[in-house]
Amino acid sequence: MSCSASTAPPPPPLAPAGEDGSGGAIGIALCLLSVLLLAIGITIQKYALTFIEPHVLLGDCCGTQSIRGPLARVPRTHAVWLAGLTVYFGGNGVFVL
Repeated sequence: MSCSASTAPPPPPLAPAGEDGSGGAIGIALCLLSVLLLAIGITIQKYALTFIEPHVLLGDCCGTQSIRGPLARVPRTHAVWLAGLTVYFGGNGVFVL
């Protein structure tokens, strides 16, 4: 057994064989899309809670009953806030991809 320098194993390849590295660009695009959806969802929720009058129902549009049934009794603030929450969840779903 001698103290001579041993050969080190070669470094691993930067990308697996057969890949051109385009997965990084797709990952960046998905990340940007998820951030965009999160920001839009939060903005919609903030708009619903600050600018829409809470006592206006979803069915009251221009003095007519445009929406009938159980949705007509939902406050417009709640409906818009839930739309923002849906967009926000969509952003989280894209981020998980």
